[in-house]
Amino acid sequence: MNRYTFLTAAIAAVLMMGAAVAAPSPQTDTTAGEANRARHHTGAHDAGDLHHRRHQRRGHGGGMHHVLRLDTDADGRISKVEAGESKRFADRFDGIDRNRDGYLVRSELMAAAERMRTERAAERRAKMQQRFSEADGDGDGKLSRAEVEAAMPRMAKSFAFMDEDRDGFLRPTDMMPARGR
Repeated sequence: MNRYTFLTAAIAAVLMMGAAVAAPSPQTDTTAGEANRARHHTGAHDAGDLHHRRHQRRGHGGGMHHVLRLDTDADGRISKVEAGESKRFADRFDGIDRNRDGYLVRSELMAAAERMRTERAAERRAKMQQRFSEADGDGDGKLSRAEVEAAMPRMAKSFAFMDEDRDGFLRPTDMMPARGR
């Protein structure tokens, strides 16, 4: 699904919150998987489906749902005792609790998530630069098709697509995702 289609579906889902989602007719004996495929192909999704898919693409298990489950007393914050229920937060609690009040609140969790995103992006860039340097046999700061085929065979199929200026070489910026440029 391209970005435009996804955004259109997300806007439609928000506008239709509370509206009934198309369901299979009672005459058909559809399994849950078939119903999900039917909703996917017709574009009939509810907000929960869109949220779940967005977080799956980002590599998250379920967004903030796992965090909200930790707030057992429903006071809008997670104590160290509540965080102890999750190995994920128990080990990092002190690093997330910036104001040292013994509770994690939404703003602290969001800031920690942003820090992690930034760290992961930096790690990906460093790894990409290392792979680029290893593949750049002549050290000229760009990769020819032959260098890519030799060092990055899976990427070789995408060479022409990534070489937007059609000069026959890939530079580090050509290899970054468009949104990261």
